[in-house]
Amino acid sequence: MLPVSAHSTPASISVEQLKQNSSVDKQEPTKAEILGLSTHRQWQKLLHIEHSESEIENADFFLSHEHTSDDFALTELNKTLALIKENPIHENGFSFRCRYPARVHFLAKYGYTNPITPKECPAVFDWLGGEDFGISLVYADGYLGNPASFYGHLIFKFESDDPREDLFSNSLNFGARVPENENPVVYIIKGLFGGYSARYTSNFFFRHSINYNEVELRDLYKYKLTLSDYNRLLLAFHTWELNNTSYTYYFTHRNCAYHVGKSLELVSDQDLISSRHPFVLPIAIFKSAINATSDAKPIVSDIGYIPSRQTRMREEIFKLNEQQQKVIEEIFTTVLFGKTNASAAADKASLQSLLAVLTPSEQTQVLEAGLAYLEFASTQSDDNEKKALQIVKRNIQRLRIALPASKKSTQSQPKLPSILPHTGHHPSLLRVTAGSANSDSFTEITLRPAFYDLYASGGGILKNSALTMGKVSIRHTQNKFELSGIDLLHIETYPTGGTGLPFDKDMAWKLRVGIERDYIDKSSHKLEWFADAGVGKAFSVNDSTLFYSMLNGRLQTPDSLSNRLFVKPTVGFITEFGPTRGGCEIAYKASIASDKNTQRRRIKCEASMFQQASWDLRLTYETYFEESFGVGLSWYW
Repeated sequence: MLPVSAHSTPASISVEQLKQNSSVDKQEPTKAEILGLSTHRQWQKLLHIEHSESEIENADFFLSHEHTSDDFALTELNKTLALIKENPIHENGFSFRCRYPARVHFLAKYGYTNPITPKECPAVFDWLGGEDFGISLVYADGYLGNPASFYGHLIFKFESDDPREDLFSNSLNFGARVPENENPVVYIIKGLFGGYSARYTSNFFFRHSINYNEVELRDLYKYKLTLSDYNRLLLAFHTWELNNTSYTYYFTHRNCAYHVGKSLELVSDQDLISSRHPFVLPIAIFKSAINATSDAKPIVSDIGYIPSRQTRMREEIFKLNEQQQKVIEEIFTTVLFGKTNASAAADKASLQSLLAVLTPSEQTQVLEAGLAYLEFASTQSDDNEKKALQIVKRNIQRLRIALPASKKSTQSQPKLPSILPHTGHHPSLLRVTAGSANSDSFTEITLRPAFYDLYASGGGILKNSALTMGKVSIRHTQNKFELSGIDLLHIETYPTGGTGLPFDKDMAWKLRVGIERDYIDKSSHKLEWFADAGVGKAFSVNDSTLFYSMLNGRLQTPDSLSNRLFVKPTVGFITEFGPTRGGCEIAYKASIASDKNTQRRRIKCEASMFQQASWDLRLTYETYFEESFGVGLSWYW
């Protein structure tokens, strides 16, 4: 029998060794051994104990009545050992051992019971996809169409060796129980203050692939875990147990990232996230996991990539030469959605005439790219548009069948992007800035819970975008401290990767709501509530530089001239060179709906220098009625 010490790290053990244990006569554990097991890291993680209290809220998951006391883990262990011998049948038809396979697996390692086998618990192994499976942590990148998905999402996925079975492998997802058609503002408020319960749910992976890849057009990244057989089964069995747990959901903390991360800590040598950290985002788990170990070996062995339908379509279009792209544009812009009606596009002869300028192999490429585009467009169109798209699709399919088979023998794996989710800076920010505004020197402290601004770089973010909630700035100037601003919500995006075809035209937009003082407008510098919104277009010059133009509007509490409504035509650029990323914008701010009209150009420039995962140096310059400049040192964590 193996000795157990408090907080010991379990040694690796194979399935064969576990099976051998089943033929060994089990001894009754001594009180000292039971006490040691109850303080073992993995036993504590199986019960999700943090600070002597379990974070699992449903009482029926536990065997003891009280799961918040200091001796709760010991009591739960004693009851588990007793019930393993009795192995009663639960109301759901599962025996005790099949209801708690991770607990049984843990105790079997130390010789206190027989290991779980597929013959004993077939439903468990069927759910896992058999005995031979892998486990991946999957990241879905951020989605601005739903507040719940602003910061990305992560799930557990069970991997099969057979790629044909991949979409039918099981997955485990954590999420809040939100009513259908919940108002986004209500969702954010209730999510911030624990207004929802949450739980784990399991589904075939194809459901997530459809939702994320095909509907929400989000790329997926699979971080494959490398675990010993013992730890692999322990984590898998525990995910089975998690299907019967419930929690209180918090948007910024006790969310999918926190609870999936805490489950992964069951098999990692280190904690991945602090339970005391006030903000936990999915990207933080990947940044921790990439450096974590299990049995002193890296826990992440490989990273896979599943591009969205939109990404796949764009890759097909951009692989075409200039003449081929002109044919695609003619089919889908001029003919289908242009002046010519859809019946012309439905005419097979019309399509053939457009393709006639291409060689047969070029025609094949165009038709296959066209089918990829039609699959994407069908997810973005209304019912009438879908009918027109279906007509064109049928004719393109007929033309494609008439051409020789493609030379592609096997479908190649998607190329892994050069920038991966874990490579960006940490999500939370503390910045100290020193500078001068309106001839007065100042020192400003900024705290931003999450997540990134326009000049951030690296993975896990939408490029050329800003996504911030709850940023607070305190300024010291003229021997006093004062609140200089709060960004309740700031979303800004300048996409440039579109094909320009219908349904794939990039639109820049902005929404910013909060409170701020304007220190360079010659006013009284009072706090002003505001809401900024705008739409526009961005234009890519090359891979590192873009220009944009926006028409913004601003509604605020009255300023010193009683102006409250402004229009702000804006132009700007964002550029990147080496470790430095920055940009400038010029806005012409004009008051409307007021006889005290003020109009003036406003210029703002900012640069992030020496960017690292944990820090950068920020330079800012702004001019309006007065000038302001600052130098800030940022710490990301």
